[in-house]
Amino acid sequence: MANSSRARAAKARSAASVEPADKAGLNKLLANKLARTYGKVRQDFRATFADLELRPAALGVLSLIVDNPESTQTAIADLIGVDRSALVPIIDDLERRGLTIRHRSMTDRRAHALKATAAGIALRDQALKRLWQHESRVFACLSQGERHQLNHILDKLLAKSPVP
Repeated sequence: MANSSRARAAKARSAASVEPADKAGLNKLLANKLARTYGKVRQDFRATFADLELRPAALGVLSLIVDNPESTQTAIADLIGVDRSALVPIIDDLERRGLTIRHRSMTDRRAHALKATAAGIALRDQALKRLWQHESRVFACLSQGERHQLNHILDKLLAKSPVP
């Protein structure tokens, strides 16, 4: 009886370690691997920044506003490559939280200029420290050379991919 229990347990362990079928070959597609990798990166990012209530897009926008004071919403949208309307809810949230100020531009009264508050600058600086820790954790399995190579490949894809 003990032998049959061990046999069943061994069979269950063996079945659990079998890779699921991928007849369509999705696991060989680079886009699929990038998406799955991004899912892991995003999961760690959310855990790292949960108490600060920061998502990647908000951190990126806040950082650009800190580094480019008095930029317009359009300029920030152009820097990150999104439509200005997609940026508005992020800026609304940053402003509601007291991290940024939006006011009429001194050079173009039709446009809104953005400036980070002292709280926004402090939060961005705190978040950057965590961001480097997050980066180290996510890519710990890669050597410095592999990180450099991956960075180069991703830069090339961003710059030269025919997909907008």
